[in-house]
Amino acid sequence: MKIQDLTVLLVEPSATQAKIVRQQLQALGVTRIETVTSGAAALPVVQARDLHLVVSRLYLPDMSGADLSKTINALDRPFRPAFMLISSETNEAYLEPLRQAGAAAIVRKPFDASFMQEALHAVLDHLEPGTLHLGERDIEEIRVLLADDSTAVRRFLVQLLRGLGIDRIDEADDGATAMPFIDQHYYDLLITDLHMPLLNGIELTRYVRCESQQRSLPIVMITSEADGGRLDMARAAGVSAFLHKPFEAKALKAHIERLLAG
Repeated sequence: MKIQDLTVLLVEPSATQAKIVRQQLQALGVTRIETVTSGAAALPVVQARDLHLVVSRLYLPDMSGADLSKTINALDRPFRPAFMLISSETNEAYLEPLRQAGAAAIVRKPFDASFMQEALHAVLDHLEPGTLHLGERDIEEIRVLLADDSTAVRRFLVQLLRGLGIDRIDEADDGATAMPFIDQHYYDLLITDLHMPLLNGIELTRYVRCESQQRSLPIVMITSEADGGRLDMARAAGVSAFLHKPFEAKALKAHIERLLAG
C-alpha cells in the first residue's frame, strides 16, 4: 500500500483547519478524504466503511480525540482504521490518554509536509506491518499473550499481530488475570502494559522470572513512562524490550524478530 491508496476520514469542526489539513494530505497524494465535524458524526462512518485512517484534532465539540480513538479501537469489527492526532497541545498530561488509546501517530502544530509524510508512513506500517522473518521458526506456531487493562489497546495490538501473521493470541485485562494463562499455557512472547490496576507490568514480569515455569519467556513492555527510575525497575525485573507509546509497528516487528528468531 502507498500513501496515495489511503482512504481518510478527517474529523475537524473548523472549516479553515479542515481546508489546511486536506491540502496537506492532497499534496502528498491522498485524494479520498471525507470530512465530518464531530466525533458523533465520525463513528457511523467508521462503522459503515473500511477506512484506512481517521485524522482528528484533540478537542472536538462532543468528545476528545482520545475518546474517539479509544472508541474506534474498541469497535468489534474485522478492520479498524489507524488514528492520527493533529494538535498544538504541549501538555503531556492531555496527550497521555491518546497514547493509551492506541494512536498510530501524533502530529504537532505547526507542521509541514515532511511531518505529515512521516506520520502517514507510520500509519502505513500499522496497516501493513510486513512479514515476520523468524528463521526456522513457524509463524503459525507462535503464541502470544497480551496483558493490558485497555480493551482498545488490546484490539489495536491484536490487529497489528495478525497483520504480522500471528493468529494464536490470548488476552488478559490485567497482570493478575494473565498469571493463570502463564500457569496453564506455553507462550513464545508476552506483551504487557506497565500500568495496570491490580498487578502491574513490573510485578507480572517478576512473577514470570521468579515463580513461573516459563522464566525465559521474552517480555515486551508497552509504556509511555518517562520516569527513568520506573524503567530501570522494569529492566531489573527482567523486561526484554520496551515499546514507547505511540509506538511504530516496525518497532514491534523488529523486537519480535530479535527475540524470537532462532
